[in-house]
Amino acid sequence: MVRILIIFLFTPLILNAQDIDTFYVNIDIAEEMPIYSDSIDLQSFIQNSICYPESACIDSIAGTIFIQYYVDTDGSTSEHRALNSLREDLDKEALRIARLIVYKEPAKVRGRPVRIRSLVPITFPLDMCQDKCACPVDRDTTDRDR
Repeated sequence: MVRILIIFLFTPLILNAQDIDTFYVNIDIAEEMPIYSDSIDLQSFIQNSICYPESACIDSIAGTIFIQYYVDTDGSTSEHRALNSLREDLDKEALRIARLIVYKEPAKVRGRPVRIRSLVPITFPLDMCQDKCACPVDRDTTDRDR
């Protein structure tokens, strides 16, 4: 019992003694959360980037898709995945938008960049259909995470 107690007491000292530049742990909350941009907030970027699929407009499909991804230590995003599905064309569009997201500053713990999991809602409202139906068909919709 005493040995176990000693191990738990000294474990934080051993972990803090390591001299590493970045932490590669998957966390959800950091002391400093990632910063997207000074000039535009993330939701505005998402709404301005939506290219509503024409077939979804015609079928009057609307809703929100939640995209999970990781913000890496350089501010880039990776491992994008849809947590729910509305329809394949809307899911692909939500993933396309999420892959465009790059953060100006990564999350930080004790002043060091860390990899953090993030979740962003991408909403497809029907009132957007009239403005966004004429999207180019040849845009890049490749799935780079698969």
